[in-house]
Parts: sequence; C-alpha cells; structure tokens
Amino acid sequence: MMNNDVLFRVISIAVLAGVPALSVLHFLAAGRRVRSAGPVGGQADVRRLGLVERASYVMLGLTLLALAVTGMAPNLLAGQKLSGWLLICHVGAGGAFMFFLVLTALLGAGDAAGRDAKFAAPQRCGFWATLTLGAATALTMMLSMVPIFGPGGLEVLRDAHRYCGLLLVAVGYWHTYQTLVVRRGRLSWLLSGKVNSDWARHYCPEWWQVVNK
Repeated sequence: MMNNDVLFRVISIAVLAGVPALSVLHFLAAGRRVRSAGPVGGQADVRRLGLVERASYVMLGLTLLALAVTGMAPNLLAGQKLSGWLLICHVGAGGAFMFFLVLTALLGAGDAAGRDAKFAAPQRCGFWATLTLGAATALTMMLSMVPIFGPGGLEVLRDAHRYCGLLLVAVGYWHTYQTLVVRRGRLSWLLSGKVNSDWARHYCPEWWQVVNK
C-alpha cells in the first residue's frame, strides 16, 4: 500500500499532466469555436483595472507559481520532503501569497459579483475558486502550527494543505487558459489595465453597458 507521500506524488503527476491535456481536448471540442466567434482584438482603449488591482493580480500569480515550484519540486523530482532553502523560500512565498490573496479579495470581490461584473462567467468562477482554495491552503498550514493537534491531526492538515494547493495550481492554469487562449485575452492588457472595446462588448456585455452609460 502506498504511503501518503507516494500517493500525493502519483496524484500530482496525474493532475499536472491531466489538466493541460484536458485543456487541449476542451479547445478542440469547444474552445476554438468560442475563440473564433469572438473579436480578434485591437488597440486597448477601455480602462478595466487600476494600478493596484493589476499589481495585486500579477503578484498573486507570481507567488502562486513560486509556491507551486518550491512546494512540489522535491516530491515530484526526487520523492523527497520539502526542506532546506526550498522550505524557507516556500514559507516566504506563502506569506506574500496570503497578503496578495486578501488584497485581491478586497479589490476584486465587487468586480466578480453582480450583473455588471467586469469579469465574464468563467473568470468569475476562476476568481472565487482561487479565493476559496487559497484560503483553505493558507488556513490548513496555519492550523498545523497551533500545538493542539496530535500527530494524526497534523498529518491530516498536511495532506489537506498540499491537496488544496494542488487544486489551486490546477485552477490557476485553467483560468489562464480560459482568459488568454479561449477568449483571446492578452498579457499586455493585464499590464496596462486596458482592454479592447470590441472584446469588452463581446465578453462582458453587462459591464460594457455600465461603462458606456
């Protein structure tokens, strides 16, 4: 019978290989039709995100990437537990991730709710899934630092932490795929805070109507 570390390694490999494969199948089955039906894009001429929002989203993505690399590399590549300088980097990235997660929640909750939301339905799902899994990942780690759980409880919290983290990485990948590939989003739009008006009219019609009132 596989121990928890080996089982997590197997599941991680399956998820990290399966989600990109699923995105390819989705694109061939449906995604390319959505992409071809949407506008090709053009000059970014509509303000969508402010400077603080853009910085928060970018840093949230970068800290999540850092957590994924430092947290999963030892297990996936060598079957070892997280330790040494990678553990230090992981803890540091975790603190930064929690800060930007809270900031993103405060800044983006209004944008992801209501009929006139800036985000389309897939983006709203990605936003709330990221917040939920991010909070669960952080909470399980913080609880494991409280000296009230026995060895069994700590093992459960450790497993919950890394599985929530694995799901969070998968959601982050899918959200990026939906935004950049299926809906022809552009990284330059995230950096500038502006989007093309035809793109906004097609994918966020309720928000577009509010903007043009």
